Amino acid sequence: MRTRVQRADRVLTILDVAREAKVSIATVSRALSVDPACASRTRERVLEVAKRMGYRRNPAGAILASTGKAQHGAGTPAVALIAMPAPGRQGSDNLPAELLLFPEAARSLGYAAETVCIRSLSELGPALDRVYARGCSCLVLWLITREPYWRQPIDWRRFSIVSITLEREDTPFHNVRRRRFGDMVRALEELRGRGYRRIGVTLLRHGYEEATDLEWLGAVRSFQYLRLRGSARIFVLSRGEFPPPEFPDWLRQHRPDAVISFNPAAWGSISDTGLRPPRDIGFLTLHHAGIEVAQEPGEHRIVSGFAEDLRATLTVAVRHAEQLFRHSVFGIQERREVLEIPATWIEGSTLSPRDG
Repeated sequence: MRTRVQRADRVLTILDVAREAKVSIATVSRALSVDPACASRTRERVLEVAKRMGYRRNPAGAILASTGKAQHGAGTPAVALIAMPAPGRQGSDNLPAELLLFPEAARSLGYAAETVCIRSLSELGPALDRVYARGCSCLVLWLITREPYWRQPIDWRRFSIVSITLEREDTPFHNVRRRRFGDMVRALEELRGRGYRRIGVTLLRHGYEEATDLEWLGAVRSFQYLRLRGSARIFVLSRGEFPPPEFPDWLRQHRPDAVISFNPAAWGSISDTGLRPPRDIGFLTLHHAGIEVAQEPGEHRIVSGFAEDLRATLTVAVRHAEQLFRHSVFGIQERREVLEIPATWIEGSTLSPRDG
């Protein structure tokens, strides 16, 4: 077994033990805490690795593990959210409306929370200084940018950091995000279970989110190759912003009996062709399902599909940041963990009922 060489001037963390033992941080935490949920054989192996590496638990972490919450002064937030939305996406108090769930998620775990919305990366350093001065060492980042913001002259070592945005592969922070590949497979399974056999998939190029489209596409191709075996056909349109000018021609050429789209706005483009879901065609969105859309004068439909479970994402992010803090994992990481959260299925009225 290859042993990771540690620098003499570097403090060992739970992450180092997890890598050496080839288990997750959560497993190491359970093993060190003598949690009965951890199998005895696994616990013995983790403890052996920790002893060999000379790992010692952080005393503050031991206190946190016993109380389940950070020991901050009265009125001082334990967890901070720094958000920088895309231009034009702001809700009350300059915070994107969906991220107003953050304080609720933090309170549900017993923490106070602070949210700071910035408009540009030039405001990032001062915002971090502000929350750190208020006693916060657990940090959740929601920064919509393709810029390598972590390369700014900022002392990241003050924080245990989790990001919840779509990330570049070289981002050096742990990430909690939506499970994209699995959700696309679930969408295809849902349509096949309802009897659809000609499935159209529209994927967009979202700029900084282009990697998302490629992951959706990978799921489509894998499903097509491994599961369909000729039982259904999939047609993919993946080019440009939505709606692309060739979308009506694409519909007429391939005649899908159902369409999957990331953008619920595809509903309007389908309606413009004279098709009426679910009578003429099924429609499923991978994002923002559950919204009400107009079909005929006085007639509305609820869009079927998936909606991101942002409350779950935020809750997991807060827990993960706190766990990193308990085990003295701070700042930029050589390797990051990615935790994926499945989206929530919304049964609307734009699909035919399931068979049976």
